[in-house]
Amino acid sequence: MIIATTGVCFAIGGAALIAGSVLSFYLWQVMLRNRKKRIIADAETEAEVIKKEKILQAKERFLQLKAEHEKVINERNNRIGQSENRIKQKELALSQKLEETQRRKSEADSLKENLSQQMELLEKKSEEVSKLHRQKVEQLETVSGLSAEEAKNQLIE
Repeated sequence: MIIATTGVCFAIGGAALIAGSVLSFYLWQVMLRNRKKRIIADAETEAEVIKKEKILQAKERFLQLKAEHEKVINERNNRIGQSENRIKQKELALSQKLEETQRRKSEADSLKENLSQQMELLEKKSEEVSKLHRQKVEQLETVSGLSAEEAKNQLIE
């Protein structure tokens, strides 16, 4: 019976060993699953923190780039504004010169017209004077009975 009890003990011991191994394997798997879940949860939490940090860094970089861009745009707009002001001043100066030139041209035209009228008047008066001179010379010739040439020759003698 001792042999049978030893065999049963071995069988019970073997069964206990197998049951213990299965139980230990099961518990080990549960612990590994829990540890795996905890590691994944920690990794997800860390990933979320890193993600938030990266988003924050990206936003900061975006704001920095935006500020730099706005500064460049403002400088460019200022240069354009200054150029526009210079162009407007040049346009104003040119329009003033053009007005002055037109004014001088109109003055010159009116002076030319005035001179033309005076020349016509002068020519008319000159014609009248010549006509009157001829009439007076004819009158003198008639009165004196001598021609202008004869009277001239007499005076020279």
